[in-house]
Amino acid sequence: MSKFLTITTAKPASLFTMIKMQAEVNDVFCPDWLDKGIQGNPYFRASWMEGAEACDHFGYKWWKPLNPDMPQVQLELVDIWHFILSEVMVEVHEKFDPPSREDLIHLSHEWIRRELELSDLSHDKENFIDAVEDFVYFTLHNKRRGMKACSPIQIFETLCDLAELSYDELFLQYIGKNVLNFFRQINGDKTGDYIKEDWDGQQDNFWLERVLGECRRVSMTPEDMPNYVHGRLTTLYREKALGEPAL
Repeated sequence: MSKFLTITTAKPASLFTMIKMQAEVNDVFCPDWLDKGIQGNPYFRASWMEGAEACDHFGYKWWKPLNPDMPQVQLELVDIWHFILSEVMVEVHEKFDPPSREDLIHLSHEWIRRELELSDLSHDKENFIDAVEDFVYFTLHNKRRGMKACSPIQIFETLCDLAELSYDELFLQYIGKNVLNFFRQINGDKTGDYIKEDWDGQQDNFWLERVLGECRRVSMTPEDMPNYVHGRLTTLYREKALGEPAL
């Protein structure tokens, strides 16, 4: 059985949390994202482009020493996951027109579970670059077939396995990246007011990783983790970027 399927069955709250958060952040960036579909927001294109970036971090230049930057490869896979979740929700919206956001999230959860059930029938690639090329090929092939959810979830699971990105770590890094994107927006990233580069001499990503390290050491529910990360980023931003005294 698919490893991701085993875990999502045992921990359905984590997948529900990610789908819900993706819908919320999409609402911020593009309020009519569901109606625009993949023509207005080509998630599939962003997905395979992130795959190309993952190849760059993994290393493909055989004429040079290959030194894979696996943490960065994993970050690119987390970015792909954002787009996969969005694709699935657009597909569900167009196929079933669910009457509520709750129904959209529930049906999207079941869609992903169904796709993961096919993972054992996917492929047996052992090389990360080969698997990325399969991912890109099937993404574009599915787009030409008129599918909205173009990115193949089964091959994405293989990519995570080859990059040693567990489901739990994918969840943690997804929460961190999603919360940080939302945090930047509400603190003036679009207007240029947000301070990204100088949190006591470090970028915001540096402090996010510190916060995620705390999450790895503390037991909490999937539903509580986003609020914890957001609260810690708020405190650190005030202290490290704005120079306000600790509360």
